[in-house]
Amino acid sequence: MIEDQAIADYHAKIKSQEKEQPQEETAESKVVESSMLPQLETSPTEREKALEVNPRLKQNEQTSTSNTTEQQPVEEEVLMLAEKLKSATSYYQIRSAIYRHLAVKDEAWKQLFPEEQLRIERLLTQEVLALKTAREAGLIIDYYELETGWFQVFIAGEDKPVSISKSNVISWVQEQERLNCVTT
Repeated sequence: MIEDQAIADYHAKIKSQEKEQPQEETAESKVVESSMLPQLETSPTEREKALEVNPRLKQNEQTSTSNTTEQQPVEEEVLMLAEKLKSATSYYQIRSAIYRHLAVKDEAWKQLFPEEQLRIERLLTQEVLALKTAREAGLIIDYYELETGWFQVFIAGEDKPVSISKSNVISWVQEQERLNCVTT
């Protein structure tokens, strides 16, 4: 849970930096989390709309006095994302849904039946599947997908994520597996 919070904090920090930068500079720094799901580009307009409609992100900017008022929108957002994932038929739909509801992606994933999870996983790219498998095996903590074709990968003991190009993800994961076998 502490690692999940650290990753969520990192994502929020990147989002706040994007708001402060001019539009031209943010094109390369848009971050899309894809620990569980795929990659497709999201336009700046969609990104801005996602921030407007995402109550969890808005809540993070405000100080809340009551946990009950905070939990209700989060629960609604979990159900909303789970429904979007259930009806998704493409990689783009999955990525867009996750991007808009990033803060609750793990909770929404748990709401899906195993056959729904399997159907969604079949839509994932090989790179995302490799990173997902590495996360499940404990080789990495988590990862974010950048729209530039790179991944930001969080590794235990590292304060900053490692940047890996999409074309190198599979060989990088294989190297991590090899290194993990040598050190254990």
